[in-house]
Formats: sequence, structure tokens, C-alpha cells
Amino acid sequence: MIRRMMRWFGTPLPGVDTREHLGLIAHLSLRLFLIFAAYYLMKPVREALVLSERGAELRSYGLSIQAVVIMVLFPLYVMLSNKMVHERLYRAVTLFFCVSLLGFIVAIDAGLHVGLSFFVWSGIFSAVQVVQFWSLATDFATRRNCQFVVPWIAVGGCLGALVGAMLARMLESSYAESPELILGLSLGLLLISLIGTSSRPASREEVVADPSVTVAGALLFRLRRLARARYIRLVFLFVLLLNMLNTIGEYYLAHLVLQRWHGDREAIGMFYADYFLVINIMTLLMQLLIVPWFCRHHGLGVGLLLVIVVNLMMFGVGLMFPTLLSLFTLAKCIENGVGYSFGNTVRQLLFAPLGQHSRYHGMMLVNGLSWRIGDALQGVVVFAVVEWMGLPKKALLFVGLLLTMVWLVVVMQIRPMLDKKAKSSDGSPSSARQGAGIG
Repeated sequence: MIRRMMRWFGTPLPGVDTREHLGLIAHLSLRLFLIFAAYYLMKPVREALVLSERGAELRSYGLSIQAVVIMVLFPLYVMLSNKMVHERLYRAVTLFFCVSLLGFIVAIDAGLHVGLSFFVWSGIFSAVQVVQFWSLATDFATRRNCQFVVPWIAVGGCLGALVGAMLARMLESSYAESPELILGLSLGLLLISLIGTSSRPASREEVVADPSVTVAGALLFRLRRLARARYIRLVFLFVLLLNMLNTIGEYYLAHLVLQRWHGDREAIGMFYADYFLVINIMTLLMQLLIVPWFCRHHGLGVGLLLVIVVNLMMFGVGLMFPTLLSLFTLAKCIENGVGYSFGNTVRQLLFAPLGQHSRYHGMMLVNGLSWRIGDALQGVVVFAVVEWMGLPKKALLFVGLLLTMVWLVVVMQIRPMLDKKAKSSDGSPSSARQGAGIG
């Protein structure tokens, strides 16, 4: 029965035995389930703390701070990934996040105002933890089976996000009284995710560090690689605009929420718990029922165009009905559901043809760094439009509409490369690299 369900995600390449990959899929899906469950437990607490303490503008600027911190940490991550077995690297970084989360729990229990700092930390956690998980997952999955395995692993993340959002909704009374209890539950889930390890032995490439690679040298090498490869440049710009447009929409939603409830932490927390729950239900249904069928019959390139259309719809709804919180919330739920299912699946598959170190550095550079640069640019746009030019916040929706048209141009450049890669891939490393346009 399980193998019949798995065929819905597409027929694996010749020579890929689905039975051999059930254990791998189960292990990685469970780990991603726990990560996303912990994160979506934290998200309503994060939003309630930062909006009740700082407001929508400082929330937006907090995203820019996240980008700066990610840029500072990127060279350190490159150095660690060159010197540590990737499973050990994953565990070390996860333990660091667990210890720092424990520090926030103690600070909140002591009555300290940590809304902005926790908002910045949670954004860094989501960027680094998810990127390094997918780097590790594509290590365990070979290039030959990656396009078959990744969608199933993503289902585990969708289920975890849904369960986390449901638990957050059940604990709604804790947002004002004891948010540290919710964060403690998130901490427990992260610690559980460290139990168990992959049975796949580390390759020599994983355990032998290159002593000639310095932190600055590795960073400069990756940046030069980015500048040379047109495909990577386009993916970098695609991810940057993807997050920039999403966060502009989230800022406007936060503005409407504050207009409705002002600084009521409990009401804001309950709203975001419901909001994330609806998003995760939609994401799970799309990931299970629509994404595999759509990608199999229409290709990943058409899926990217669908993300563009949904973004145009979201900004259009906001411009036509700028004060209706319920309608804009529905548009944002649809936009996030499509982005988290179609968009995230494509983003991870784009890096499947790369080698191990290239995946770790490239995914952190593109999915991590460019994602947070999008946050930083969103903060610049908000400051320029709202503070410097003094325009109404509705003007941000018009800016988002214009940027979506730029995004469409980028996607139209990526689409033929993506379709060519999907059609020409025969599972060999060389053909995969050629299909991706990577030298």
C-alpha cells in the first residue's frame, strides 16, 4: 500500500528500489517533522512577543538584522562544514540552538523583554536548521534517487508544521501568561530530533578536511562560483525575491493585525496560531495531493509560474481591499500554502546535482544568505516607503506588485533550464551538472 502511495509522487528512476529507501525516508521525515513541529510552536509566541513589545516596523527591521547576522555567521559555517562530518555538524548546530533557546526561556521567565532578540534568533534558527537539514538529507539520498525521495521527506515537514500549529492553537491561553512553557515544549522536540543517526557511513569527502581551505578563502570561492554560473545567479535572485515578496505581505498583515488588536499579546498570539494552522493544513494537502501530480504532468517550471500568479493575486486583493483583515489573511494563507509546497520542493531539488561541499556551501549561500538578504531589502523598502517617503502602508502592496513582475522575468529565465535539467537527467553526476548549468 505504501509503495502504491509513493508512485503518486512519480516513478523512480530505473534501478531505484523503493523498498530500500523506506527506512531512509522514515528517518529523515521524522527528523524534519520534529524540527517543523518545534518551529511552528515557537512562531505564534515570536509574533506575539515582538508585535506587543515593538510593533510592525521594528518587526520588519528585525528581519534585516537576521540577514546581517546570517552574513556574519556564514564564513564560520563554511569553516565548520569543511572540518566536521556533516552528521556531527548537524548535531553541534542543533545543540547550540537548544542551549540558546533555553536561555530565552529563562529570560522570559525572569520577565525580561526579549521580543526583538527572540524574533531575530528564531529567523536564524529557521534559516540555518532547515538548510543544513536539506544538505544532510541530500547527502544520504544519492543523486539518482533524490528527486524521488525529497518530496516524501517534505511530507514529514508538512505534517510537523501542522502538528506544531495545532499544538500552538491548543495552548492559546499561554501566550500572555506563560509563553516559556510553549518554548520548553519546542526545546523538547528539538532534543528528541537528535536521537538516532543515519546508518550510512560517512564518505572520505565528509571526514577529511581540506587544510588549504580557509574561512575567507572558502567564502570568496563560493561567491566567485556564484558570479560565474548564470543558473546559480538566477536561483539566488529567485530566492531573494521569493522571500522579499513574502515578507512584504507579512509586514502588511502584521500592520492590519495591530490595527485590530493593538498590543493585546493573547489576541495576537491566537490570531497567528489560527493563521499558521490554516497555512499548514493547506500546505500538507497540496504537498500530498497536488504537487506530485502537477509536477509530473506539467513540470517544475510551470509550478514556479503558479507561485507567481498566486503572489499577483495576493497583492491585487490587498490593493482592492486594503483594510479587510479577513480577506487579506485568506490571500496570504493561499500564497504561503503554494509557496511552502511548490516553492520549497523546487528550491531543494535545485541543489540535488551538486557535490557534498557544494550543497552545504551553496544551499547556505542561496537558501540561507539570499533568503535573509531578501529580509534585509524588505526592511529597506519598508523604511523608504513608510518612514522616508511618508507614504501610506498601502503603497507597499503596489511595490510588491511591481517586484512580482520582476520576479516573473527571473522565473522565465530559470524555467527552460529547469525543464531541460528534468528531461535530460539520467541519474549520472555529469549529466546532472550539465543539466543544471554548473561547471
